[in-house]
Amino acid sequence: MCDQDRAAVFRQNIRGLLRSSWLSQREAADEIGVRHKWMRRLCHHGLARIDRRTQASLEKVARHFDVKVDDLWNPIKSDPKRLLDRYEVMWRELNAGGKDVYHEVRRQFNESRDPCQFFFLLRTCRIGFVRFNRQGKFGSPFHLRKTAMSPVRVRLLLDDWHEKLNARDVRFVEQDYRQVSSRAGDFLYLDPPYASQCALLYYGRLTSSLFLVGLLSRGAATPCL
Repeated sequence: MCDQDRAAVFRQNIRGLLRSSWLSQREAADEIGVRHKWMRRLCHHGLARIDRRTQASLEKVARHFDVKVDDLWNPIKSDPKRLLDRYEVMWRELNAGGKDVYHEVRRQFNESRDPCQFFFLLRTCRIGFVRFNRQGKFGSPFHLRKTAMSPVRVRLLLDDWHEKLNARDVRFVEQDYRQVSSRAGDFLYLDPPYASQCALLYYGRLTSSLFLVGLLSRGAATPCL
Protein backbone atom coordinates (compact mmCIF):
# COMPACT_ATOMS: atom_id res chain seq x y z
CA MET A 1 0.00 0.00 0.00
CA CYS A 2 1.50 3.34 -1.03
CA ASP A 3 1.52 6.37 1.28
CA GLN A 4 -1.44 7.91 -0.54
CA ASP A 5 -3.55 4.79 0.02
CA ARG A 6 -2.48 4.54 3.68
CA ALA A 7 -3.46 8.15 4.23
CA ALA A 8 -6.88 7.50 2.64
CA VAL A 9 -7.48 4.46 4.88
CA PHE A 10 -6.50 6.44 7.97
CA ARG A 11 -8.77 9.33 6.95
CA GLN A 12 -11.75 7.04 6.55
CA ASN A 13 -11.04 5.31 9.87
CA ILE A 14 -10.65 8.47 11.92
CA ARG A 15 -13.84 9.92 10.42
CA GLY A 16 -15.67 6.70 11.26
CA LEU A 17 -14.44 6.72 14.85
CA LEU A 18 -15.69 10.29 15.28
CA ARG A 19 -19.07 9.46 13.73
CA SER A 20 -19.55 6.37 15.89
CA SER A 21 -18.81 8.49 18.99
CA TRP A 22 -21.06 11.38 17.84
CA LEU A 23 -18.14 13.79 18.10
CA SER A 24 -17.33 16.78 15.94
CA GLN A 25 -13.70 17.39 15.05
CA ARG A 26 -13.44 20.15 17.65
CA GLU A 27 -15.16 18.07 20.35
CA ALA A 28 -12.85 15.14 19.63
CA ALA A 29 -9.78 17.37 19.78
CA ASP A 30 -10.88 18.85 23.12
CA GLU A 31 -11.69 15.46 24.68
CA ILE A 32 -8.51 13.79 23.44
CA GLY A 33 -6.27 16.73 24.26
CA VAL A 34 -4.85 17.50 20.81
CA ARG A 35 -4.96 20.62 18.65
CA HIS A 36 -8.16 21.15 16.68
CA LYS A 37 -6.14 22.15 13.62
CA TRP A 38 -4.28 18.83 13.72
CA MET A 39 -7.48 16.82 14.13
CA ARG A 40 -9.04 18.68 11.20
CA ARG A 41 -5.99 17.87 9.07
CA LEU A 42 -6.31 14.16 9.95
CA CYS A 43 -9.98 14.15 8.92
CA HIS A 44 -9.31 15.96 5.64
CA HIS A 45 -5.96 14.54 4.53
CA GLY A 46 -5.35 11.44 6.65
CA LEU A 47 -1.92 10.26 7.74
CA ALA A 48 0.38 7.82 5.99
CA ARG A 49 2.95 7.07 8.69
CA ILE A 50 3.88 7.68 12.30
CA ASP A 51 6.81 9.97 13.01
CA ARG A 52 8.30 11.61 16.10
CA ARG A 53 6.03 14.63 15.74
CA THR A 54 2.80 12.63 15.63
CA GLN A 55 3.62 9.65 17.88
CA ALA A 56 2.39 11.16 21.17
CA SER A 57 -0.80 12.62 19.68
CA LEU A 58 -1.65 9.36 17.88
CA GLU A 59 -1.24 7.46 21.14
CA LYS A 60 -3.76 9.83 22.74
CA VAL A 61 -6.21 9.21 19.88
CA ALA A 62 -5.77 5.44 20.17
CA ARG A 63 -6.28 5.46 23.96
CA HIS A 64 -9.40 7.60 23.66
CA PHE A 65 -11.07 5.20 21.20
CA ASP A 66 -9.66 2.10 22.94
CA VAL A 67 -7.68 0.86 19.94
CA LYS A 68 -3.99 0.39 19.20
CA VAL A 69 -2.15 2.94 17.12
CA ASP A 70 -1.59 0.41 14.32
CA ASP A 71 -5.32 -0.32 14.25
CA LEU A 72 -6.00 3.20 12.97
CA TRP A 73 -4.99 1.77 9.59
CA ASN A 74 -7.03 -1.47 10.05
CA PRO A 75 -10.80 -0.89 9.73
CA ILE A 76 -11.98 -4.38 10.75
CA LYS A 77 -9.93 -4.32 13.95
CA SER A 78 -10.61 -0.73 14.90
CA ASP A 79 -14.22 -0.13 13.79
CA PRO A 80 -16.12 -3.14 12.38
CA LYS A 81 -19.49 -1.45 12.98
CA ARG A 82 -18.61 1.35 10.58
CA LEU A 83 -17.59 -1.20 7.97
CA LEU A 84 -20.91 -3.01 8.38
CA ASP A 85 -22.95 0.21 8.30
CA ARG A 86 -21.25 1.36 5.09
CA TYR A 87 -21.71 -2.07 3.52
CA GLU A 88 -25.42 -2.12 4.34
CA VAL A 89 -25.97 1.29 2.73
CA MET A 90 -24.22 0.21 -0.48
CA TRP A 91 -25.99 -3.19 -0.40
CA ARG A 92 -29.41 -1.52 -0.28
CA GLU A 93 -28.47 0.88 -3.05
CA LEU A 94 -27.28 -2.07 -5.14
CA ASN A 95 -30.57 -3.92 -4.67
CA ALA A 96 -32.44 -0.83 -5.80
CA GLY A 97 -30.18 0.34 -8.62
CA GLY A 98 -28.45 -2.79 -9.91
CA LYS A 99 -25.07 -2.90 -11.63
CA ASP A 100 -24.92 0.87 -12.15
CA VAL A 101 -24.45 1.21 -8.39
CA TYR A 102 -21.58 -1.27 -8.50
CA HIS A 103 -19.91 0.66 -11.30
CA GLU A 104 -20.27 3.94 -9.40
CA VAL A 105 -18.78 2.45 -6.21
CA ARG A 106 -15.93 1.04 -8.28
CA ARG A 107 -15.31 4.45 -9.85
CA GLN A 108 -15.28 6.14 -6.46
CA PHE A 109 -12.96 3.53 -4.99
CA ASN A 110 -10.42 4.02 -7.75
CA GLU A 111 -10.25 7.68 -6.72
CA SER A 112 -10.55 7.42 -2.94
CA ARG A 113 -9.11 3.96 -2.07
CA ASP A 114 -11.83 3.77 0.58
CA PRO A 115 -11.43 0.37 2.36
CA CYS A 116 -15.19 0.12 3.00
CA GLN A 117 -15.88 0.45 -0.72
CA PHE A 118 -13.20 -2.13 -1.46
CA PHE A 119 -14.83 -4.52 1.04
CA PHE A 120 -18.15 -4.09 -0.79
CA LEU A 121 -16.57 -4.61 -4.23
CA LEU A 122 -14.90 -7.84 -3.12
CA ARG A 123 -18.31 -9.26 -2.21
CA THR A 124 -20.08 -8.19 -5.37
CA CYS A 125 -17.52 -8.61 -8.16
CA ARG A 126 -17.73 -11.56 -10.55
CA ILE A 127 -16.80 -14.87 -8.83
CA GLY A 128 -14.62 -12.95 -6.41
CA PHE A 129 -12.04 -12.34 -9.12
CA VAL A 130 -9.90 -9.35 -8.12
CA ARG A 131 -8.29 -7.54 -11.03
CA PHE A 132 -6.24 -4.34 -11.15
CA ASN A 133 -4.99 -2.87 -14.40
CA ARG A 134 -1.53 -1.43 -15.05
CA GLN A 135 -2.65 1.95 -13.78
CA GLY A 136 -3.61 0.37 -10.44
CA LYS A 137 -7.36 0.70 -11.09
CA PHE A 138 -9.75 -1.98 -9.85
CA GLY A 139 -11.55 -3.33 -12.91
CA SER A 140 -13.38 -6.53 -11.92
CA PRO A 141 -16.89 -6.67 -13.44
CA PHE A 142 -20.16 -7.00 -11.53
CA HIS A 143 -21.48 -10.48 -10.71
CA LEU A 144 -24.85 -10.46 -12.49
CA ARG A 145 -25.99 -13.93 -11.44
CA LYS A 146 -25.16 -13.84 -7.76
CA THR A 147 -26.84 -11.88 -4.99
CA ALA A 148 -24.45 -9.96 -2.76
CA MET A 149 -24.00 -11.28 0.77
CA SER A 150 -26.69 -9.90 3.06
CA PRO A 151 -25.74 -7.51 5.89
CA VAL A 152 -26.91 -10.14 8.40
CA ARG A 153 -24.32 -12.62 7.13
CA VAL A 154 -21.68 -9.90 6.88
CA ARG A 155 -22.31 -8.96 10.53
CA LEU A 156 -21.65 -12.54 11.63
CA LEU A 157 -18.51 -12.62 9.51
CA LEU A 158 -17.15 -9.33 10.85
CA ASP A 159 -17.94 -10.20 14.46
CA ASP A 160 -16.01 -13.44 14.06
CA TRP A 161 -13.04 -11.72 12.37
CA HIS A 162 -13.02 -8.92 14.94
CA GLU A 163 -12.97 -11.37 17.85
CA LYS A 164 -10.22 -13.53 16.40
CA LEU A 165 -8.01 -10.65 15.25
CA ASN A 166 -8.12 -8.91 18.62
CA ALA A 167 -7.86 -12.06 20.72
CA ARG A 168 -4.57 -12.96 19.03
CA ASP A 169 -3.22 -9.44 18.54
CA VAL A 170 -3.02 -9.95 14.77
CA ARG A 171 -1.35 -7.14 12.86
CA PHE A 172 -1.43 -6.54 9.12
CA VAL A 173 1.80 -5.44 7.49
CA GLU A 174 2.38 -4.83 3.80
CA GLN A 175 5.98 -5.27 2.72
CA ASP A 176 8.26 -6.96 0.22
CA TYR A 177 8.25 -10.74 0.73
CA ARG A 178 12.03 -10.62 0.88
CA GLN A 179 11.75 -8.73 4.16
CA VAL A 180 9.59 -11.38 5.84
CA SER A 181 11.30 -13.41 8.55
CA SER A 182 10.08 -16.24 10.78
CA ARG A 183 11.08 -18.19 13.85
CA ALA A 184 10.99 -21.86 14.82
CA GLY A 185 7.41 -22.80 15.65
CA ASP A 186 5.85 -20.22 13.33
CA PHE A 187 3.40 -21.32 10.64
CA LEU A 188 3.96 -19.66 7.29
CA TYR A 189 1.04 -19.69 4.83
CA LEU A 190 2.10 -18.74 1.31
CA ASP A 191 -0.24 -17.73 -1.50
CA PRO A 192 2.03 -16.53 -4.30
CA PRO A 193 0.77 -15.88 -7.86
CA TYR A 194 0.03 -19.04 -9.77
CA ALA A 195 2.25 -20.03 -12.67
CA SER A 196 0.44 -19.04 -15.86
CA GLN A 197 1.13 -18.24 -19.49
CA CYS A 198 -1.81 -15.83 -19.57
CA ALA A 199 -0.52 -12.28 -19.78
CA LEU A 200 -3.91 -10.95 -18.65
CA LEU A 201 -3.62 -12.45 -15.18
CA TYR A 202 -0.55 -10.70 -13.88
CA TYR A 203 1.44 -7.57 -14.40
CA GLY A 204 5.13 -7.92 -13.63
CA ARG A 205 7.33 -10.96 -13.21
CA LEU A 206 7.81 -13.52 -10.45
CA THR A 207 10.30 -16.38 -10.50
CA SER A 208 8.84 -19.15 -8.34
CA SER A 209 12.19 -20.65 -7.37
CA LEU A 210 13.57 -17.29 -6.27
CA PHE A 211 10.38 -16.62 -4.32
CA LEU A 212 10.67 -19.85 -2.37
CA VAL A 213 14.40 -19.67 -1.79
CA GLY A 214 14.26 -16.00 -0.84
CA LEU A 215 11.41 -16.45 1.62
CA LEU A 216 12.18 -19.79 3.21
CA SER A 217 15.84 -19.04 3.67
CA ARG A 218 14.95 -16.12 5.95
CA GLY A 219 13.36 -18.17 8.74
CA ALA A 220 12.64 -21.52 10.32
CA ALA A 221 8.85 -21.60 10.02
CA THR A 222 6.83 -24.53 8.72
CA PRO A 223 5.62 -23.46 5.25
CA CYS A 224 2.29 -24.23 3.62
CA LEU A 225 1.67 -23.54 -0.08
